[in-house]
Amino acid sequence: MQGNPYEFVFQTEWAWGAATIRDNMQTLAPKLKVDASVIDSFACVLSYEETITNSGAKIKQYFHTGILTTAIVNAKKEDEEKQYKEFCANLKSVFKGNPEDSSMDHVELAFFPIIAHEHFYLIVFNLEKGTSVILDNSNSGGLMNQNTLRKLTFW
Repeated sequence: MQGNPYEFVFQTEWAWGAATIRDNMQTLAPKLKVDASVIDSFACVLSYEETITNSGAKIKQYFHTGILTTAIVNAKKEDEEKQYKEFCANLKSVFKGNPEDSSMDHVELAFFPIIAHEHFYLIVFNLEKGTSVILDNSNSGGLMNQNTLRKLTFW
């Protein structure tokens, strides 16, 4: 990419204030680790497009990478209440732009990008059916045992 590597190529004040600089967009090249800001920017655009193309039905909600923080994912069993409160606060921050819609009642599919062990993947919850799917196309070398997945899918 030509131009100033620190120039913003995507920036918005709505949603979560997502922003991506030119240098981070280059992480979309093959064999590079995609920068979280790129994922967050795509999630922002997809969520916005969903709101303008949806005809009042249940929507798809694309969340940013900061929804599930390291503290939430690594919380111990005795910290579940704290974990839950932090997660709820993070969810509310996503919906703060629309005070009339501060719950997940309008969401059919919730897309959560996860970063664990420097490995990115996506968990999709179908809230209508009560099911979930993990989308992952790489062999990261990191172990994702049942306890780790249980922590990530506590909701």
